[in-house]
Amino acid sequence: ALQNMISFGVAVMDSVMLGSFGDVAIAAANLGGQPFSILMSFGFGLSSGGSVLIAQYWGKGDTDAINSITGIALTAAVIVGSIVTIVCYAFTPQVMGLFTKSAEVISLGVKYLRIVLASYVIASMTSILCGVMRSTEQVGIALGSNAVGIITNIALNYCLIFGKFGFPRMEIEGAALATLIAKIVEFLVVLVYVVFFD
Repeated sequence: ALQNMISFGVAVMDSVMLGSFGDVAIAAANLGGQPFSILMSFGFGLSSGGSVLIAQYWGKGDTDAINSITGIALTAAVIVGSIVTIVCYAFTPQVMGLFTKSAEVISLGVKYLRIVLASYVIASMTSILCGVMRSTEQVGIALGSNAVGIITNIALNYCLIFGKFGFPRMEIEGAALATLIAKIVEFLVVLVYVVFFD
């Protein structure tokens, strides 16, 4: 529950910080994030389904089966994440047009979406790995990676949206870049733990 609340907090912080640029910027960022929400719904379903099996095998001590299920789930996440990324990149204005008819919102949303798209595959992988950790009693790492992600996002939002501490003022593109970097950092925290510790 806390992890979901943290994830929701990232979207709220984007909206709060973009609020000073008007309703169009907020709408563009929110609508530009819709494909990601749809992708994460798929990832949540995949993670939830895998978690049931993984928890059973964890109880039996069968780590080979856990690794196999994790591999299948990661493969599916990478494939779907890649397809969504390619489709959204190739048809960005049309994808934005599914959510609004405002040319101004679409124009800003395209800028946001094109940057955030680069996080789709790694965010899908992070979601699966965090689901595996929760199912194998490693809740702290999944929660910790989310916490590091939101702190990174908030700090970079402030720097990149408003151009603070020597960073360029990027406004909505800064919000997108901050989100991308935060997702990369979150993935790296999980990856380092999986590769080097467990």
